Amino acid sequence: MKRIVLIALAAAAALVSCSRSQGLKTAVYEKSAIVALAEGATDSISIDVKLEYPVSGLSKEAMDAISRSILGQTLEYTGESPDFEAAVSRYIDATVADYKDTNLELWQESQENGEHYMGLTWGDELVGTFSEPHRNIVSYVLYSYSFQGGAHGNWGDYVTNFNMEDGSIVSEEDLFIPEYKEELSRLLTDHLYESMPDEDAYDGLFVKEIEPNGNFEVSEAGISYLYNPYEIGPYAIGLITVTVPWQELEHILK
Repeated sequence: MKRIVLIALAAAAALVSCSRSQGLKTAVYEKSAIVALAEGATDSISIDVKLEYPVSGLSKEAMDAISRSILGQTLEYTGESPDFEAAVSRYIDATVADYKDTNLELWQESQENGEHYMGLTWGDELVGTFSEPHRNIVSYVLYSYSFQGGAHGNWGDYVTNFNMEDGSIVSEEDLFIPEYKEELSRLLTDHLYESMPDEDAYDGLFVKEIEPNGNFEVSEAGISYLYNPYEIGPYAIGLITVTVPWQELEHILK
């Protein structure tokens, strides 16, 4: 087996400091790698990770809880103390190992056949950012992209909401009264048409009566539900964001 070579690796911790409302201050941990499938191979995997995390403005307990949740949900990190460098490095190593296990034999076969197999170059990207806090809740949006060959990569935005007092995760059940789903579904459906870029996009939806999916973002404008490609519409439409203003939600909020 030929030696696997590392083309490039770069890391930067807390290079950017950001200030949010309600006193929250954050930093960003970044790390990227490009790894060749084998020595002399033109196929490779590129990995980019960029995660925002809290550094001040909240209690230490809340910041640690938020950071642990970010690492656990995005990178499957289970350490007691949040360690972004260790978690990201472990994630990159595991992703590279999976890439090699899946493709190295195919690449060797292609070398023997004198052919170039498609789909042996992969890409992986994770970008996590905080939204502006509202009502003592801060939303964390993770953009996840993965390309493993084929017509296009798979991507989506996934939101986790945090209580800024203790860092606990805020769910739909924490925000809404019991038996809220029917009324919230009606409100989301009422705002679906105005959320689409045009009539053709609306006509192309798989469904036109939608339900809450747990993937929501809190902001001054209201509560926005994010529907990723293929969830309620085709890939070409992209992310669909449906916002219900606070004043329309008051009767189902706790």
